[in-house]
Amino acid sequence: MDSFERARHSFEKHSEDIEELQSGLALIHKQFEDILEKEGVKKIDTQGQKFDPHFHEAVMQQDVEGVESQTIIEELQPGFSMHDKVLRPAMVIVAK
Repeated sequence: MDSFERARHSFEKHSEDIEELQSGLALIHKQFEDILEKEGVKKIDTQGQKFDPHFHEAVMQQDVEGVESQTIIEELQPGFSMHDKVLRPAMVIVAK
């Protein structure tokens, strides 16, 4: 899953050269997400959420004006849960 996402993001930056490959990769990514969801695997919500050590792993803190302390400002790697059990916490950057 991570490799697909990294490749997709890379291809999006150079879409004028590889639009067909990008759309194929996006389709594979969506199909894989659908399979995981059917099996009960869900992506942990992070954007704008309060940091929760049960679901998130903070790897950095940043001063951000106008953002409340301990609010997640960026997701570096998605986390996943299955049937309310964390399979992998999301790696995030948190506001100081």
